[in-house]
Amino acid sequence: VDASSPETLRVVEQVQDHRHESSGVAAPASTFLSQFCRRDTLLILFFMSVYNLKSAFYITTFADQMRYIFPLRTAESLAVTFDVAFPIGGLLTSIASSFMLERFGSREDIYMSVVLILAIAFGIFNLLPYLAAQYLGALLFGPTRTLQWACYFHFLSLPSRYSPEYVGRLLGYGNLVIAIVGDIPPYLLNSYVESGAAGAASSRYVSVHLALQLMVVAGLLLPLHLSHHSGTMSTTREQPCKINSESSNLVSSDGVHRDRKISPAAPSQWF
Repeated sequence: VDASSPETLRVVEQVQDHRHESSGVAAPASTFLSQFCRRDTLLILFFMSVYNLKSAFYITTFADQMRYIFPLRTAESLAVTFDVAFPIGGLLTSIASSFMLERFGSREDIYMSVVLILAIAFGIFNLLPYLAAQYLGALLFGPTRTLQWACYFHFLSLPSRYSPEYVGRLLGYGNLVIAIVGDIPPYLLNSYVESGAAGAASSRYVSVHLALQLMVVAGLLLPLHLSHHSGTMSTTREQPCKINSESSNLVSSDGVHRDRKISPAAPSQWF
C-alpha cells in the first residue's frame, strides 16, 4: 500500500476525525465565538470569576472580619500571617505547579480537580470561627490562588482544545470577564456588610462567604465535565495510526484494526 497516496491520506484523516468525535472533545472549531462559548470554556470562566470574586473580597476584608471574631491582638497576628504567607506561599507553589502541569498537563480533569479541592478547602476554613481554621485558611490562600491561575493559563493554551490563533483573544476576553466579576462586586458586598446594624457585620461576613462558597462548589462541574470527556481521549490521543501493508487495514498502536479498508491506488497513480 502506498502510504503517500491520496486515498491513504484521506482514510487517515477520517480516522483522526473519528477519534476527535469519540473522545468527546471536538477538534478546535473554526471560529473564535464557537470556542469561546463552548461548555468547557464557560465552565472554567465561571469558576475563575467566582473564585476571583471570593479572593478579592477575602483580601480586602480579612483583617476587618478577624477583628469581629477574635480579640484585637489575635486578629492582628492573623493579618500579619496572611500578609507574609500570601506571597511566600504563592512563590513556592509556582515551582510545584510547574512540575504538576508537566506531569499532568494533558489531564485537564486532574489538575482542575486539585484546584477545586484546594479552593473548597480554603472556603471551609474561612467559614469556621476557630483560630486554627483561620490560620490554615490564611496559609492556604496563596498556594491555591497561584495554582488556580497557572492551571487556567495552561488550559486555555492547549492546542488540543483551542486554535493557536485564538489563544490571545481567549485570554484577553476571558481575563476581562474575570476582572469584571471579580473586581467590581467586592465594593458592593463590603457596603452590604458595613451597612448592617451594630453587631451584625460578623454574621453578614459569614453569609457573604457562604454564598460565594456555594458558587465555588458549583465549579466542580468543570472537572466532572472534563473527566467525562477526557477518559476516552486519554486512551486515544497518543495512539498514532500505522498502515498494515499485509491486510491493508488501519491499525492503531493498541493493535485494534479499524473497519475501513484502503482502496488500491489507481494505475495512473502507481508512478
